[in-house]
Amino acid sequence: MDIITGCNLQEEEYTELFRNRIQRGYQKGRSGNVCIQFAPGWTDPLYGGNGTQGTTHGSPYPYDAHVPLLWYGWRIPAGNSAAEVQITDIAPTLSFLLNITLPNGCTGKKIDALIK
Repeated sequence: MDIITGCNLQEEEYTELFRNRIQRGYQKGRSGNVCIQFAPGWTDPLYGGNGTQGTTHGSPYPYDAHVPLLWYGWRIPAGNSAAEVQITDIAPTLSFLLNITLPNGCTGKKIDALIK
């Protein structure tokens, strides 16, 4: 289990995978004052878990965070890739495929396996 305060999330810059994900999802005024990262496979009994097994959506662990991303259609090359991509990479990829301007505030990067 890992505990990080909202103050730490605002003042520090985390590069470690799980803390970085928590930090990127933190929004002052909307997020709590304390963020708790449970151990793998553990949930809080208050949220439907029994404290020893199970999980809910939103954990940073691969069994919960790994979601296949499928692209099919016009100008999409055949193939597959195991490269990690972020949700924020979808908008710039679509922009490059459609040859349009990147969205305002775009923080992702294009998925190179799709852009030839």
